[in-house]
Amino acid sequence: MKKTLVFIILISIISCTSDKSKKGVITDYLPQEATLIIKSSNFSTLSSDIKNNGFLSKLSSLHLYDFFEKNLLYSKYLNPVSEVLISINTENDSTHHHTLITRAHPKLFILDSAQNKIVETLTYEGISLQRVTLDSNVVFTTTLDSVFIAGSSQKILERIIKKQQSQSSLNTDFETVYSTLGTSDFSVIINGDLVQKSLKNSVPEIDQLPRFSEWIAFDAEIQPGQLKLNGIAIAQDTLPQLLEVFKGTHPQQNQLAMVTPSSASGFISYTYDDFEVLKENLASFKNSSDTIANHKALFSSLNEIGVISIENKKVIALHAINGTITTDYLNPLLEETDVFRNIPIYKLNDSTLFQNYFSPLLNATPVVAAQLDDYFIFADQQSTLENIITEFLNETTVGNLPYYKEHMQQMSSESSVLLVALFPNFKNTFAEWTSDLSNEKIKQLKFGSHRMAAFQFVYDSHFAHFNGIIKETHNQSRGTGVTQLFAINLENELLSRPQFFNNHISKGKDIVVQDVTNKLHLISSSGKVLWSKQLDSEILGDVQQVDLLRNGKSQLAFSTKNTFYILDRNGKEVSPFPLNFKDAITQPLVVFDYDNNRNYRFVITQSNEVFMYDNK
Repeated sequence: MKKTLVFIILISIISCTSDKSKKGVITDYLPQEATLIIKSSNFSTLSSDIKNNGFLSKLSSLHLYDFFEKNLLYSKYLNPVSEVLISINTENDSTHHHTLITRAHPKLFILDSAQNKIVETLTYEGISLQRVTLDSNVVFTTTLDSVFIAGSSQKILERIIKKQQSQSSLNTDFETVYSTLGTSDFSVIINGDLVQKSLKNSVPEIDQLPRFSEWIAFDAEIQPGQLKLNGIAIAQDTLPQLLEVFKGTHPQQNQLAMVTPSSASGFISYTYDDFEVLKENLASFKNSSDTIANHKALFSSLNEIGVISIENKKVIALHAINGTITTDYLNPLLEETDVFRNIPIYKLNDSTLFQNYFSPLLNATPVVAAQLDDYFIFADQQSTLENIITEFLNETTVGNLPYYKEHMQQMSSESSVLLVALFPNFKNTFAEWTSDLSNEKIKQLKFGSHRMAAFQFVYDSHFAHFNGIIKETHNQSRGTGVTQLFAINLENELLSRPQFFNNHISKGKDIVVQDVTNKLHLISSSGKVLWSKQLDSEILGDVQQVDLLRNGKSQLAFSTKNTFYILDRNGKEVSPFPLNFKDAITQPLVVFDYDNNRNYRFVITQSNEVFMYDNK
């Protein structure tokens, strides 16, 4: 008897282990050498989120946007119930391919409604693949260990199959950054080295930039009027990476916006608290000896350095801890030549001062200089200095503008690196970096109420926090009346009037609406589509709001022609619902709460028959 029992237990363990091995972790199926990886926890609303974001929708004419639009046409036949990964691989430095990975289920990829389709079956290493042609678009699909994989390249799918058969493991650093991603609807992981290689044909200038980090991973909050990014960057490769220059330093307040004129296309600010540490890190990055010893006192008196871009000119800006002390150290290098609005203009005797000592952070070779309080400005033309002096004295520089302050309120007050792009001036600068194919399209972009974008890296222990913000900003006006909070475009026309739905988290109101394809949408008060759910037919009457669990968390109750639904605020069905009916429901759902104790009674009417249900 004991032997029999032991045998049964062993069989059970082996069986469970076998079943577990057949259910793969979807990250294990990512192709190697992926340049970019997108994770979506709510794939059904991803397209809507992007189209309704004021900034991202303006990029629809660009190649990257067009790439996703054309290559993911088949995604409208996808119905994933778990997270989706999309990786981008670059073959031969120019050809981009995508691979989509998600958990398989019986209703995941249904092509019944597709008009012009051809499905062919192929075989590789004993594994079945499908070559699916939808109109002129071709996608290859397969399922491995309950994981569905689709992509534009048959070779990449074959490499994934071979990788699984050889049980190759993922890059450890990739696993580290992937584990930091939250539960955001949209997340991105960038391979710092490969993204530079893949973009060098379309953005030739990028090939001249130093490697910044090994990986950048961030969660994105996409709303109609705002795109907010939060994540990390790591630089743990053996090759030099610019992020490591700030290792051991403490971020300081970024203040160069106060001397950045409104005509600039942007600026980049670097901060440090210990010049000795920065000096050693720069020498290590460049694999050179210490070359800054001659000006140790000068550079130790600073806590911020940076570059302001004005058209095709580069202006170097410094911020001193104490302007008087820095002036004393700079005097031997300066010679006064003119005065503008009571501000002395100096000739810089060593134009290679910053290029020699701070490359690659600072590469310009200025010849004139001016001091504005604790700021020191260096340019190649006096007229550029005069423009900055005028705006500084008039208090019209970028740091004084409402839209800059509004953006920076959502960023860390101190960072190691701050990059700011100022629209629309930046698009002309960026267009000059790109190939002729993209040049004109970028110049024609119209950003409207999107005035700027800001990105920052805050160095911590062995990694940096990464933040970004791009948001709409409008001129402030006084007065009363109706104010439009957002505008949103759904893929299809509305079937019903919008209804408000209480949000127990924000204490505000969300919006529920059905479109002509019978898809139900819940939209937040900021205009983000929280979820979309396909229903069997039109909702009869209004959507009712109930609280079945009596915990202050509301659900949506309604009926269609043959179904009685109750959904939670995440769009999930609440047990024991839905209830399906063979005969048609002829009247809207009626809800009674006799004693006002949330012990509901639900009334379903079918012609001359009436049925009453409780929540059990």
